[in-house]
Amino acid sequence: QQRLTTLQTLIAPCPVVADEDGFDKQPPVLPKPTDYARDPISFSLPAPKACPTNSDRDSFTAVMASDLKQADKRSPITRAYECFRETVSDWLGGVDDPGAALAALTSVLRSFLKVVVIDLEHNDNAQVIFETLNARGTPLRASDLIKNLLFQRATDGGEDVEELYETYWSEFEEPRWRKEVRQGRLKRLRLDIFLSHYLTMRTGSEIGVSSLFQAFRSFVAESDDSVEQLLKDLRKYGAIYDLFDELRTDDPRGLFFYRLRTMQATTADPLLLNLFGLDEGTLPPESLNAILRKLESYL
Repeated sequence: QQRLTTLQTLIAPCPVVADEDGFDKQPPVLPKPTDYARDPISFSLPAPKACPTNSDRDSFTAVMASDLKQADKRSPITRAYECFRETVSDWLGGVDDPGAALAALTSVLRSFLKVVVIDLEHNDNAQVIFETLNARGTPLRASDLIKNLLFQRATDGGEDVEELYETYWSEFEEPRWRKEVRQGRLKRLRLDIFLSHYLTMRTGSEIGVSSLFQAFRSFVAESDDSVEQLLKDLRKYGAIYDLFDELRTDDPRGLFFYRLRTMQATTADPLLLNLFGLDEGTLPPESLNAILRKLESYL
C-alpha cells in the first residue's frame, strides 16, 4: 500500500508538468496510476485502485485528479505530490530534450522498478507475515502495529471496519497524536506513550513503549472484550489523556498537571487515567482533588 501510494503520487503530476511546460505534444508515455486493465497509457484518472489510510484518502483522491483546491495542505500526500511536481518540473526544465527525459522516466517506471508481490494461502496469517517482514526494515511504530492488529481482528470477525475506524480510531490519526515528545532521554510518539500508560492501567503491570506491541497483543488475546469495546475504551481514555494537556493553570487540576510535566514525571499517568475515568458517584470531585494534592506533595 505504501509503495503503490508513493508510486501513484509520483506519476500523477508528470502529465500536468508536461502540459504546463509545453511538452503536451509528447506521446503519453507514463502508465496511468489507477486502472491498468482498461487503458495502460491514458492520463485520465478514474477512482484509484489502491488508496492510502483513511485520514489521507480525500487528499489522495484530490491530487490524483490534480485538484489541489480539494486537498488538505497539511496532508503528507499533498506535500509529497507538490514535492514530486516541483522536482519533475525542475528536472525537465534543465534538460535539452524533455521528450527523451520523459521517455527515460517511463523506462525506469516500467522496466527497472521491481514490485514484489507475496500471495498468501487461505490458512496463512497476514498479520504474522507483516510483522516478520517489517522487522527487517525500518520499524513501524507500536501504535501502527496495534492498529493493524485490532482492525485485522475486526475484519476476521466480520465487523464494519470503516465504521469502527471513523467512530473510534480516526482521531488518533490527528497530528497531536503523531508528534514526538520527550520521555526521559528519548523521544517517543505521543500516541505510543498514551497506549503504554493505558495498557499499564488495564493490566496493572508496567509496560514500556519498547515492549508495547507484544504486551498489547497478549492483552487482546486474553481479553473478553470485542474489538469495538476495546476501541471505545481507547477513545474514552484518549480524550482523558488530551484533557491532561488542555487544563488551564488557573484551575487547580491544570496547575497539578503543569507541575507534573515540569518535573517530567509520567509514572503516575496510568493511575491518573484510571482516576479521571471514574464517574463522580464513585470518586467525587473533592476526593479526586485531594488525591492530586497528595500525589503532588509526594512527588
